[in-house]
Amino acid sequence: MIILLNGPSNSGKDTVCKLIRKILGRNMTVEYKMNRPLRRAFKEMFGMDSQLTDYLLNEGKDKPLFQDNPITPRQWIINTSNYMIETFGEDIFGAIAVHSMAGIAFEHCVIDCGLAPEIKPLQKRYGYDKVHAIQLSRTGCNYDNDSRSNLDFVKLDVPFINLVNDYELELLERQVEKILIKWELISDE
Repeated sequence: MIILLNGPSNSGKDTVCKLIRKILGRNMTVEYKMNRPLRRAFKEMFGMDSQLTDYLLNEGKDKPLFQDNPITPRQWIINTSNYMIETFGEDIFGAIAVHSMAGIAFEHCVIDCGLAPEIKPLQKRYGYDKVHAIQLSRTGCNYDNDSRSNLDFVKLDVPFINLVNDYELELLERQVEKILIKWELISDE
C-alpha cells in the first residue's frame, strides 16, 4: 500500500512516517519524499555536503543563500519546482517517484506529498485501491510560504483519515495504530 502524508510544515509528517515504519516493520516499509529530487538538485547545484544541505533545507530554509542575493533555499526549491512543472507537466514529481521506486522492493511506502497532480501517477502504477492518505493538522501550523497545500482527497478519490497531532507522542502512536487497523494493515490485538 502507498500511504500519503499531507500536512503543513511541522505538523508531524516525519514523526508519523517513523511510527508507521516502526509499526509495519522497517524492512517492509520504505519512505519517499516528493521533494527528494529537488533536495538532491540543490545539494549538487551548490556543491554542498549533506550536513550543510540538511541545515539549509530545514533550519536555514528562510535565510538568504548569499549575502548579496535575497533568495532563500525555500524560494530556490519553489522556483525550481515551478520550472519542472511548467517544463514537464504538473504530474512530473509523481512520475519521478514512480520511476525512483521501481527498483525498490517494498510492501508499503509512506510518501510525503503536497500537490494533487503528484498522486495520479501513483494511483495508475500501484492501483487506485492501494493509495490511501493521512491528512495531518497541528495547532499553529499552516501553509504560509509553502507551495504545498491541504489536498482534497475526496476529489482525488483517495481514501483518507484526518489526524490531529496536538498531543504527546504516545497518543500519536495510538492514533496511527488505529488508522492502520482500520485499513487492515495490522490486526486489532
